[in-house]
Parts: sequence; C-alpha cells; structure tokens
Amino acid sequence: MEKDHKISYEIPPQLTFDESQTLVALESATSAGMTALASTNILLNILFSFALKYVWNLINLLQFLIYIIDWQITTPILPKASIKTLRFIVYMEFIPHETITDKISELLGFASEDSGDPEEDDEDYIEESESVDSEATSEDAALADEDDAA
Repeated sequence: MEKDHKISYEIPPQLTFDESQTLVALESATSAGMTALASTNILLNILFSFALKYVWNLINLLQFLIYIIDWQITTPILPKASIKTLRFIVYMEFIPHETITDKISELLGFASEDSGDPEEDDEDYIEESESVDSEATSEDAALADEDDAA
C-alpha cells in the first residue's frame, strides 16, 4: 500500500428524511419535558424547604394536643372528645393490631398465654406476685429461725 493512501466509501443513508424529522421532533419534545421536570423539581425543593418548618410545627402541636389529656387539667367535653378522636387516629388504633401480632407470634413460635382479657391477665399477675411474696416471706422466716437457733 502506498503512503498517504486513502480509502473512502460512500455509506448510504440509514434513515429516511421523514424518520429523521420524527427523531428531531422527538428530541425537542423530550428536551422540553426534561426542562419542565427540572424546573418543577427546583421549585418543589424550594417550596418544601420552607414548608418543612410548618410541618415540624404541626407535628409538635399534634404531640402537645395528644398528651394534654394526660395532664390533670379540666378540659371541656367537646375538645376532650375531639382530642380523644385525634389520639385514636394518631395512634392508629383503628388497625386491628392484636390479630396481626398474634399471627406473627404464632408464625415465629411465640405462643401467647394471655387470655386476651387485660383484667384477667392483671389478676393472674397479681396472684402470681402474691404467691411469690408469700413463698419469700416463709423462706425469710425459716432463715430467721435458723439464725436465732445458732
């Protein structure tokens, strides 16, 4: 091959004129959409950065309202009922969590021995603690008798 030899070949067009016009239109539409999306993103970031302060204040107010009932303050009936309803919603007490936790406990093998009635469970706990106290008292008395005998 000779020095400075050039190989050239004419490549035929890969797209027709109509196809190239369609691609140009698609590119301009995509470009406009991306510009609008980026602009909206910037505006929303600015808006939410200012709104975050108000959301945080709303959460603090909600916390204050939820726990004001626990304070020993005389509250009128209507606000008290409204706050109790708000507390019901905030704590998501409308979700049947007992059935969910029971199913998860059964699935994991943690069988619950609770009867499901809190008053009965409290009574069982009180009876168990009284029996433990009486056993401890009898053991203490036996030890005291041994010390006296020694």
